[in-house]
Amino acid sequence: MIGPGAERTWSPVLIDDDTAWVRAYRGLWGLDTHDRFGGERAPAGPRYERDGSVRAAWACPVSWAQLDGQPPTASAAAVLRERRAARVEVLLADLDAEIDGLREELRERHAAQHPGDDRTLKQRIADRSALRDERDALVKARTHPPPPEPPHAHLRHRPLPVVDDVRRRRFLAVWSAISVSVLLAGVALVLVFPPVGVFWSLVWLLLLMFGIEAAARARLARFFATIAATGLTAIGVWGLALVVLQDWRIGVAALLAITALALLVGNVRAWLAGR
Repeated sequence: MIGPGAERTWSPVLIDDDTAWVRAYRGLWGLDTHDRFGGERAPAGPRYERDGSVRAAWACPVSWAQLDGQPPTASAAAVLRERRAARVEVLLADLDAEIDGLREELRERHAAQHPGDDRTLKQRIADRSALRDERDALVKARTHPPPPEPPHAHLRHRPLPVVDDVRRRRFLAVWSAISVSVLLAGVALVLVFPPVGVFWSLVWLLLLMFGIEAAARARLARFFATIAATGLTAIGVWGLALVVLQDWRIGVAALLAITALALLVGNVRAWLAGR
């Protein structure tokens, strides 16, 4: 055992931008296989990514954790609310003066038989209405402060631990014990009394078995998605094979178009992920 009170102890060592080996070494801790997808490449250091760029978690952990807009404490949140309330009052006063000026200008134009555009006035009135709603909410927060947000509220996709379901575990144990017997009995029944032909009866039997297995493991949605993707792929391959048999040029053109579309989708995803 290693740790406090164990035979072997350890002590944490603080590393930062002044630590020589952390800042100077941009390589990988192991073999670089030049895998484009990064699955087989060795890990990088704590400061750099595999491509040599500085990790966002290292450069600014607060921004990386999406906590820039979160007040550090409840007292700091109260101070920020009061500061915002004062700023809203100033903005409302400026908007009132601007709205009065725009309204007076429109009246002058109408009196001179030269109507003006009132879109700016309407936008300023909408802005004032939104600021008034914000002011009312800030006034209410003085007497009834909002409850603190859960510590994981800023996370969009929070990974949760797998909960041990006793009933599911028991069903899995029973299914593991009888699944082979059920499959063999089903095949024997299909060979003797095929409801929709031997081949398609065997296909439906396998789908039923896999579906029960997926339901037992809480993966039914993924199972249906896989079946749908496999079916669409099979239809596409079959259709492409028919096209190629008729005219190989159309088949090659279709493959190039599909490849171009796949590359475009991948590049758009990478661009959106990097924003």
